[in-house]
Amino acid sequence: MKAEAKVKQVTDKPAGNIINVFPRAAYSMSDFSALFGRSESWGYRMMYEGKVKVIPATELRRGSFMVPHFEVERLLSLARTYSDDIAGPAVPRKKQAKGKGQHE
Repeated sequence: MKAEAKVKQVTDKPAGNIINVFPRAAYSMSDFSALFGRSESWGYRMMYEGKVKVIPATELRRGSFMVPHFEVERLLSLARTYSDDIAGPAVPRKKQAKGKGQHE
């Protein structure tokens, strides 16, 4: 007896196409990165920096890591409304306070 995956059908609003969504327990590094619109090397950097947990390749009987679905959900749960507090070093505070055309 073969187990069947539950299929959820979603309608793509702009085009009106029906998309079948299959739940997945884990994603290849390429698929994981693509979910976030990033390159595969981004996914590996996330892994090497310890920012996502992975299933080791040795446990999968194949040569690549897998990222569990709960890691995708965890990253998505970190989303929040933009504020200056989360701007980070990319937007220096001194330059934020100055208007356009002003120099230091």
